[in-house]
Amino acid sequence: MARKASCPPPPLPPLLLAPDQSLLPSPTLLRSPKGPSFKPLFWKKVVPSSNKTIWQQVSEQQKHVNFNEEVFQKLFQKKADPTVRRSRSLSPGRSPCRVLNDKRFQALQILMKNISLDEVYKIMESCKNLKKCSLDIDTLARVTNMITSNELKKLRSCPADCLEQPERFLLKLFAIENFYEKVTCLQHHSHFQENFQPLRQQIHTLDSAYKLLCRPHDKLCQVLALVLLLGNKMNADSSSRSNALGFKLDILTELKDVRSCDGSSNLLKFIVQSYVDSHPEISGNDYPVPVPNLLMPAASVTYPDLKSKYKTLLSEIEACKKICMQISNKDPFQKEISAFVDESSKDLKCVHDELNEAESLFKEVVRFYGLDKTESISSQEFLQIWLSFSQTFYSYWEHAFANRRKIL
Repeated sequence: MARKASCPPPPLPPLLLAPDQSLLPSPTLLRSPKGPSFKPLFWKKVVPSSNKTIWQQVSEQQKHVNFNEEVFQKLFQKKADPTVRRSRSLSPGRSPCRVLNDKRFQALQILMKNISLDEVYKIMESCKNLKKCSLDIDTLARVTNMITSNELKKLRSCPADCLEQPERFLLKLFAIENFYEKVTCLQHHSHFQENFQPLRQQIHTLDSAYKLLCRPHDKLCQVLALVLLLGNKMNADSSSRSNALGFKLDILTELKDVRSCDGSSNLLKFIVQSYVDSHPEISGNDYPVPVPNLLMPAASVTYPDLKSKYKTLLSEIEACKKICMQISNKDPFQKEISAFVDESSKDLKCVHDELNEAESLFKEVVRFYGLDKTESISSQEFLQIWLSFSQTFYSYWEHAFANRRKIL
């Protein structure tokens, strides 16, 4: 009798198959017990491109900062709300604060003085040797524009005894050789220093502010480290805002707007108080961030305004240079105005170089704070952020030390 062919054993039930390790949850996906949730801080993260940014120094200072965890949790812990938790991923972030440019108001009022006949000799003396006279040069220039060339020709053709005092006064003025051109040079000479010195001072003010922020001390880095530490704690529930190595500076102006749960405090006030409490050895004069008085003059300066002032001065000197070519070399005025043009041209060359150096330094500062090259921020916007932050910080700083003195 033929033997039946043996059948293969039936397959094992699915439950008995060896488990596929790839189907198991990854250990990195296993969630640890969740800590308390806090109010979010809607900042924009900065990814430092090198170790030459401030965020490297801030990271090193994090070990030196402390804060009261219990107080922080009491002030900024998010209250449990199931509806908020379900819609948290859909809640939009606040728009970043845009710092508005301050408008510069400048009112220059020129007091008009009457030019009398007995002062004509002073005008003639000024047109000879470029010495300043007691007359208002701008008013004198306005007088020269009160009569056209055709009217002057008619005036000269009239008998002198038929003219009244104003017309005779004009004739005496225009009897001076190259009078109109010389008055123009006198105007530029009179106003050069009063326009040049403020321009140079504004450039130096910018340079000082940039160096102050580009070479921060440990105290400032500790303040930023405290902001970074608390911000990461508050943004722990957000994948896009947590674990930041740095942040865009515009959030500094919004820290005061992050109110505590009971409305009695805000995040910036807590940061200031935490810094003061963790440094019992410091006094009220040990201000850790740039003083507002050092930033305020620079924060109102714009590069377009500086360049416009520079071009105006340069065009005035070029005009004087052309006038020099029209005046005789034997005229003492020509020698004086030529010396003025040469000296002023050197001064303007120095200002031009300083202006370019300040612009280069600002680009260096922007890179130092980790801003991308594609991002556009003006010097005024950048410094206004720091000024606003410093002013608010200073007010809370004074309050914190006032409380400390009460306790002592």
